[in-house]
Amino acid sequence: MILLLLSIAVADPMLVHLKEGDVAPFDGRLMNDEAVANIIAGNELTLEQCEIKTTLKVSIVKAELQLEIDYLKAELETEQAKNATLLELRDTEISALRKEMKPNKTMWAFFGGFLLASGTSLGTYYSVREINENN
Repeated sequence: MILLLLSIAVADPMLVHLKEGDVAPFDGRLMNDEAVANIIAGNELTLEQCEIKTTLKVSIVKAELQLEIDYLKAELETEQAKNATLLELRDTEISALRKEMKPNKTMWAFFGGFLLASGTSLGTYYSVREINENN
């Protein structure tokens, strides 16, 4: 069959309708209508098989790429959630550290009380000394 197709591809095609008993006007192979129909049907079948295989391969590639896209989207969402959590944790820690950095109001009260007590003690000391010197 391949030789037949190769010889047809190389030679100039000639088509002559013959009836039974007629002599062929050239050398070559003689095919009836069923043989020609088989060749045409075989070509159509081969074309359909090729289209089916191509469609299948394209579908497989599309499915693989869609799987990769879905995986990357899931990975992106996970990383975004992780980053949001880390940012929230960072902000919480910064707030806590700022509270620690503010001067404590009880410390100011302590220093104020210390200064008041020291002033009162010194005032009392000088008052008692003045009284003792005048007596």
